[in-house]
Amino acid sequence: MTSNKKNNIVGNSWLVPFVESFIRTLSHLSVYHIIVKWKRKNGKWPDDELIRFAFVETYVISYPTILFLLFLLSNCYCLSYLLYMAAGIAIYRLFDLLHGHFSILIFEMQRKRKDENGHYILVRHSVRWFLLLLINLIDITLCFSVVYLTFGFLFTPEISSRIDALYQVFGTFTTIAGSVSSPMGIYGKLLVIFHLIYLIIMFVIVLPIIISTIRGKEVTTEVFGTEAGQDKRYDKKS
Repeated sequence: MTSNKKNNIVGNSWLVPFVESFIRTLSHLSVYHIIVKWKRKNGKWPDDELIRFAFVETYVISYPTILFLLFLLSNCYCLSYLLYMAAGIAIYRLFDLLHGHFSILIFEMQRKRKDENGHYILVRHSVRWFLLLLINLIDITLCFSVVYLTFGFLFTPEISSRIDALYQVFGTFTTIAGSVSSPMGIYGKLLVIFHLIYLIIMFVIVLPIIISTIRGKEVTTEVFGTEAGQDKRYDKKS
């Protein structure tokens, strides 16, 4: 039995199909996929790739923008309820980011692209992907800052300011947060554990994509001169 046949047997076992099915099921809970599905169903999804790229970029940027505004406005006593709204959005966004990057990794790895240097993962545009990744990192930082501020009563001394919440995010990652606020009770400890596990998982997911992007593999889509909906893709070295 050849190695390719062995890989197919492994890929067709219960684990990989289960993970793929689970990811596809979670997609139905994603705001992005709900919007895209609705637009396609109503024939409003644009054929122009540039418009679709602009929609994705606007969607990615909108989350940190909204969170930042709610984060600041909730400082006013009369608008303190906005912090709880921001916390709900932040928790959803954390799982949305995890699902999005995990989907890219799983489904791209299934394509088994390979060249003389080994396996690689394609990205649409390397510079654009790095910029979106940077925005995602800012997004994750804001999300956890909102969460720490919302549940600041689980720490001692209590996290009551936005600067303390932001410092707690960086402090937890660099293991110096104990000098500011320490988790009090089981729920505070679970929150810190979740934060660290989340960062580790994101690092493991994003690292293979970063390595492939540094190698210079990207996919370029030629839209002009083709019929609507028909893309001519080719691999190239950056």
